[in-house]
Amino acid sequence: DQTPSLSISVKEAFRHQGIGLALMKTMINALRKRNYPAISLSVSKLNKAVYLYQTLGFKPVKENDDDFVMVLTLF
Repeated sequence: DQTPSLSISVKEAFRHQGIGLALMKTMINALRKRNYPAISLSVSKLNKAVYLYQTLGFKPVKENDDDFVMVLTLF
């Protein structure tokens, strides 16, 4: 499968400053330029970042009791 999985974390003291959003946008743009068709991530359902991922266009494709697997189609 050609779908890379992202693993990004922002230290708590630096959250809510747009750093995570900037990292995600930079990663998404870099992968688009390299013609990746999609990217995926796994996130806890309780993680506030779920909203960020949804606003970037990630959609849940699989879930269990605790986590979502989310995918963003790039093309």
